[in-house]
Parts: sequence; C-alpha cells; structure tokens
Amino acid sequence: MCEQLGRIRQAIAAYSDVFEAPLLTMAEARMVLRDVSAIEHMAGAMKAMVAARICCADQRPGSQRLAAEQLAELTGTTLGAANDTIAVGRRLQEQPEVAAAAKAGELSPPQLTAVTDGVAANPDAVSRLLDKAANGSLAELRDESARVKAAAQPDPDRRRAEIRAGRNFRSWTDAGGVGHVSAAGNVEDIAQITAAVRGLADSIFHAARLTGERESSQAYEFDALVQLAMAASSPTHPPSPTETGDTAPGNDSPRGGPSPTQSDSIPAGPADDRVRAPKSTRTEGGSSSPTSAPSPAPGDAPGGNRKRRQRRGAQVKLLLRVDLDAFLRGYPLDGEMCELDGCGPVPMAAVHDLLSKGDPLVAAILTRGKTVFGVAHLRRQATAHQKTALEWLYPSCNVRGCNCRAHLEIDHRIDWAHGRYTALDILDCLCRFHHARKTREGWALVEGAGKRAFVAPDDPRHPRHHQGGRKPAPRSER
Repeated sequence: MCEQLGRIRQAIAAYSDVFEAPLLTMAEARMVLRDVSAIEHMAGAMKAMVAARICCADQRPGSQRLAAEQLAELTGTTLGAANDTIAVGRRLQEQPEVAAAAKAGELSPPQLTAVTDGVAANPDAVSRLLDKAANGSLAELRDESARVKAAAQPDPDRRRAEIRAGRNFRSWTDAGGVGHVSAAGNVEDIAQITAAVRGLADSIFHAARLTGERESSQAYEFDALVQLAMAASSPTHPPSPTETGDTAPGNDSPRGGPSPTQSDSIPAGPADDRVRAPKSTRTEGGSSSPTSAPSPAPGDAPGGNRKRRQRRGAQVKLLLRVDLDAFLRGYPLDGEMCELDGCGPVPMAAVHDLLSKGDPLVAAILTRGKTVFGVAHLRRQATAHQKTALEWLYPSCNVRGCNCRAHLEIDHRIDWAHGRYTALDILDCLCRFHHARKTREGWALVEGAGKRAFVAPDDPRHPRHHQGGRKPAPRSER
C-alpha cells in the first residue's frame, strides 16, 4: 500500500513538472481544477487519519504534543493547525460515513473539520451535515454545524457562564512592530462590539469619501475602534466630523457611492431616537416627551459651558432569530432556531439579556409571529416591516455560494417600473457585486426562493426564457 502511494506521488510529480496552466482551455482548466481539488481533499483526509494513528500509537505523557510538533514540522504548519488535524483524524475513526465521503474527495479540509465537529456532538446529524457540505457554502455548513452542537449542549446556560468566566482581552506587538488586539467571550457580547464598530466605521467612511480618500473597510473599522476608546477615555473630547455620524446628503449606500438601479439598500440598522438629546419617553400614541434634564456634574461651569460628549449615533442593529415555541418554552429543541444573526446559536438566557438591555438596537424575529408574506404596497422601496422580514429570510446574498452579509441590496425580480408595486415574495437580497451584474449584464437568479443559482442571460434557466419570454408573475397573482 505504501509503495503504491509512493508511485502515485512520483506520477503526480512528473505531471506537475510538465504542467503549463496557460496552455489549457477554459474547459480543460475547470476539469483540472476539479481533479486537483479532489486529490487535495483525499490527501487531507489521509493526512488526518495518519496523524491520529501516530498520536494514538504513543500513550506516554505529552505524546500528543510531541506528535503535533512532528506533524507541524513535517507539513510546514503551525502547532495549532497540527492539533486540529489530529483531532479530525480521531473523530474520523468513529465516523465511518464521514470518513468514506472524505476519502472520496467530497470534503475539503475546512468542510471536514465542520462536519466531524458537528457529528461528534450529534451522530444523528451526519446526513444533514453531509448534504449541507454538498449543496451549501462553507459558511452555511459551519452555521449548521454550530446549530447541531448548540442543540446537543446539555446545559447551554452553564456553558455560557463558563465562556463568560474565561473571557479575556489581550494586546501585544509582534516582531515587525505591528500592534494586535484579541478578545474572546460570549457571542452576544462580541456582536455588540462588532455592531458598534461597524456602525461608526460607516460614518468614518462617508466623511473620508467627501475628501476623496479610499481605504479598506477593515481600516475604517480599526479607526472606529480607536475612536470608541478615545471617546470613553476623554469625556470632554469634542467629536470630529468623522465622529458625529454625518453622511453625505442623499447617499443611501453605506459603502462606496450610490447603489445600482432597482436597488434598495438594507442599512446597518434603523435610526434610533435614543441617540438624540434630550432623551425622551415614547407614549403609546407615538408622541414623545422629554424627560427631566440630568443634573450637572461636579465641576461644570456655571451657565452650562462645559463641553459634554454626545453619543455618536452610529446605526447598529442586532438581529435575533428565535423560534416562538423555543422562546415560550425557554430553550430550543433540535431543529428549532435560537441564534444571533452572523454569530451563530446563543442560549435563550442571552436572548432575554439582550432584549432587556435594548442597547444597541435589537430586533427579535419570531418564526411564528406576525405573518409578513404577501405584504405589498405601491411604492418602490420596501417597508420597514418587509426589510426586517427579508433580514430574517435572507441573512446573506441569495446567490448560491455567496456568503456576503454586509450592505445587501433589495432587488425586485419584476422591475418596479413595470409592476409599480413592491411585494415581499418578489424581493431578493443581493450583494453589490451580484446586483450590479444583474443590472448591467442581465444576469438573474433562477426561479424559486432562498439560495439559488445565478445565471447568465443565455442560460436556459434564466427567468426570461419562461412563460413565453415574459418575466414570471409574483406568486400572489398566480
């Protein structure tokens, strides 16, 4: 067996020596990519199994660390990656169905890690996870694996308490003089930090855009983190133009200019009355009345000349997706949803904590709450109710394989100029790249709902080829 593997290695080496990618046609390039990926996947599965075999052969204290160090040295990877490989190999020994799929080249190393991790928590979920690996993206597979592990957790509240007890923040400088920060804790706490940083980063972006500056979104998010820290440590520090949250007039697109045509942009979150001073209490009829002004702090100058730090007004929103039965029961069962969008499953106690805090803005979507399908109106932009429903239905771009979640744009399957109405069941969420391609090149999603293929105009599945060349009517009119 080992001699045969050696001959295969020599054959691949000989092929690689004469391989010239520029000489391939596009069809040949796709075929080579598929075969090379399958070989890589098979080799990754065998590597994990062999690593686990080496580690299990030595039962002396510290043997796993020694095996991981040897694997890291042989494969040119880190010690942490080597430990992960050994863990996957050990799980494969107890998961024959997953091992068979891995040896057939059907699972990439990241997919293999996600599947084995979920199956280890719940062996009955093996078919579901393998199906998700075959038909979904890696991000969707990881989300499904996280749901499986959360449902199998015997005491999620205890686990949440353990994570909180181990929360940490670290900062260090590497050999190149670059500073780093790292934080670990419960997902709902990290989500609040992320939402605040990204909301302020949008304001910084718009202010920089007016001066002609162009930097990456990660750079603006770093600047937002620094500004949040400065605002917390310098209460009398007057806000700069980039801190006030002002944006360019008439600009509805959070990053990089106007949206393509037929587009409504889902913002980072709705405007929040709480960012304005003085604070107000909202009555049942929708009116507001100011509360009593806060007492001046010690040291305030007479006449109120002291500069008070004002809240920046960054638009932030956390979207909780909860099954109503689970919410009423107090815990979810297998198949029920209780998660923080973009972060994964959370215990029900985290849901109640976030709802009780109400800061930043939290939207809770209940799967058995108010019916929203089929709601239509005669304006182009979706209502706030429809946008919230779309955020629940389509947390990422509707194009299969695209996992973009930021700044999705609402697209009308039937152009609003033709139908002159907006209904939930004819709306999709597309990222900017795919929405621009639809608008400018005529690409479109195939008929259906949710994640589906995005095809060129000449593809037979394109909606223009159905119903005698006419665009399909919405389901509400069929």
